[in-house]
Amino acid sequence: MTKIINRTNSPYDLAGVSGNVRLPAFGEVEGEFSCEYLDILAAGGLVTIEDSTSEPKPSEPVEVESHVEPPALSVEAPAAQTAETETPDDDVNTLKEAYRSLSGKEPDKRWAEKRLRSEIDKLKG
Repeated sequence: MTKIINRTNSPYDLAGVSGNVRLPAFGEVEGEFSCEYLDILAAGGLVTIEDSTSEPKPSEPVEVESHVEPPALSVEAPAAQTAETETPDDDVNTLKEAYRSLSGKEPDKRWAEKRLRSEIDKLKG
């Protein structure tokens, strides 16, 4: 016996092994159906199919080994920044300060080191 549960608000006439079976809206019905027909119904997604012949098996207890510790997670501190990585930012900030002092204006935020140097050279030149 197979139990079919309707998940829609429409009734359906199902083709059982011994004849048609009416599946009410949001209802359920038990009957004998061919495997191919059950596959088609399942593919449609409108019904839930449960095999009522097999009884649910009681869950077996699971042994947990308490002496096993989970693996330790290693968290590495971020690598210290070297002078090489800090130099371009410091150099750009220094160049921006130089541009401000020479021009009295804020430098464009999109300007990289090369552009800042050329703008400062223009102001000095």
